[in-house]
Amino acid sequence: MSDGEDDQAQLSLNDFSIPPQPDVIDKIREAYPNVGEVSRLIHLDPGLASATLKVVNSAAFSLKQSISSINHAVMLLGLERIMSLVNIAALKEALGCPKKLMTFWDHANDIAVSCAVIAEETKFLTTEEAYTLGLFHNTGILILGNKFDDYLDIVHECYKHEVVTELEDKRYRTNHTVIGYYLAKTWKLPEFLCLAIRDHHDMPHIMKHSEEEAHALAILKLSEHICKEYKTLGEADIDPEWPQIEAVVLDHLHLSEFDYEEICYKVKDRLIQ
Repeated sequence: MSDGEDDQAQLSLNDFSIPPQPDVIDKIREAYPNVGEVSRLIHLDPGLASATLKVVNSAAFSLKQSISSINHAVMLLGLERIMSLVNIAALKEALGCPKKLMTFWDHANDIAVSCAVIAEETKFLTTEEAYTLGLFHNTGILILGNKFDDYLDIVHECYKHEVVTELEDKRYRTNHTVIGYYLAKTWKLPEFLCLAIRDHHDMPHIMKHSEEEAHALAILKLSEHICKEYKTLGEADIDPEWPQIEAVVLDHLHLSEFDYEEICYKVKDRLIQ
């Protein structure tokens, strides 16, 4: 995205409502590294505490035992990991889900779990980084879906084109990757994840970014393909992007065809847990 495009995107964002980060998140950051104070602040918001435990116990982290309290989670996973997961839980709660996109979070969770598995196998990202990217890479869809009644029809049509965001840009003067990028920045996600959200449909330059962002993009695009995002979200029969990037993604992740098949199996196994 050039500076001019960035300015135009910023102007178009004035028409959209991006949920702000709750004050409690900043208070939790300020309390670090005081374990007791961080735990107390999370407990002050029962909804946030419950949502955080739901993330902690998700298939992405494949824990051997169920975690029933924030204190237990902090002891087992460490304070930094819990703070990251609290941010994930709060963002998901803030975004909600419009009725016409009822299955959005189910699919996003599948992508997030897949990203986590690939990160575990390749060691290019932490589990939390990969899970965060997978869960929130398409959050711009929720914001656009809330604003435009015809948006879901446009999404379905988009996946019939090699440039997935082309129709969005023409119709709305922005697209879900741009909206998602600014949402991620507002919620202070790591910069390389914000950029990966912005660039994940930029096929000509998909692996031509910083090393950290390229790692994130490779993991995300492989996950989208494994979980058939083109079908579950776009209602398309084929993935319009994968033939363009398959070789470079697998090469970047140092995966052979056998490794790829093995990861597919592990993802599917984790998803049915």
